[in-house]
Amino acid sequence: MDNSHVALVAVKLMADGFRRYRCDRPMPLGVNLNSLTKVLKCAKDDDQVVLRANDDADVLNLTYEARSTCLILSFGRATALIVARRVDTDRIAEYALKLMDIDSDQLGIPDTDYDARVTMPSAEFTRIVRDLSQLGESVRIEVSKEGVRFASEGEAANGSVLL
Repeated sequence: MDNSHVALVAVKLMADGFRRYRCDRPMPLGVNLNSLTKVLKCAKDDDQVVLRANDDADVLNLTYEARSTCLILSFGRATALIVARRVDTDRIAEYALKLMDIDSDQLGIPDTDYDARVTMPSAEFTRIVRDLSQLGESVRIEVSKEGVRFASEGEAANGSVLL
């Protein structure tokens, strides 16, 4: 994040990252990352997430779907009778995330070919950025032959993590 506390992040959701995918045309969506983080934290680990936005949408709809089968055991008091039955439990959680009004033509996000591609678990990325952001206002990410270095410089301390 820069000193004005404004950052632009371009995320492109590709079809091969989803089980089902339908996008009739490219569609820029202005999302507040703090708000998106709060909504994503509401998902359970095994939820299926459905993202929906209509043309000229002012909200991004997120639906978390969970379906599981539970085994319920009933015990009789007078006898040693145990009755087992399966019960399907469904949970559907729906959220509507307000979108920011952006003009993607004015942003001028160029298509860029990068020299490196880094894949890492999101939990590890979150931990590193959270820890280093305690030291300074920004976290610098550098990729070299040595690896990926995350670094932050602050008034009281500096820190870096090399992967």
